[in-house]
Amino acid sequence: TALTELKARQLQLIQKEKMASLGELTTGIAHEMQNPLNFVNNFAELNTELLIELAESFKADNLPESVTENITPTIELLSDNMHKILQHGKRADSIVKNMLQHSRSQTGEMELTNINIVVKEYLNLAYHGFVTKNKLFNCTLQTSYDETIESLNIIPQDIGRILINLFNNAFYSMKEKSKNTTLLTMDDTYEPKLIVTT
Repeated sequence: TALTELKARQLQLIQKEKMASLGELTTGIAHEMQNPLNFVNNFAELNTELLIELAESFKADNLPESVTENITPTIELLSDNMHKILQHGKRADSIVKNMLQHSRSQTGEMELTNINIVVKEYLNLAYHGFVTKNKLFNCTLQTSYDETIESLNIIPQDIGRILINLFNNAFYSMKEKSKNTTLLTMDDTYEPKLIVTT
């Protein structure tokens, strides 16, 4: 019995060490990504403002149409591109922040936590992570959060890991079902939807 317990504890220690190493690695990667992302987002915002100023100065100067007819569409195209860069930059920034939140030093202590916030964060983290690996996968996320739930005494990181596994399993099942339905009949259409309720 003592030997079995010793082996079980050794396995637990190894698992804890692995999780700690993974947490440190994730934190390091997230921190490294945060600085370049900040530059991308800041310069995208700055360029958007400059393009607006440029368009307004053309209008204010009453330049002839022969001069502006080629420049105006280019400014509009650049503005659209900047908007897309900023949109995806902010999405990436949100993912990095979730990674940092997920990998922060884990005390393993219970704390009063708003479960709705935990579910939202880990749902976004799981979905963006899955879509990154499976580019063609698309899924509707339908959420219903009960705002009357009081804070719960939980270990948020542990609950987060459970939620990520649940969401990833759901996404994987939907991806597989999407493959199978397209092979079976052309008439049936399957639209993946994940319904999350607290």
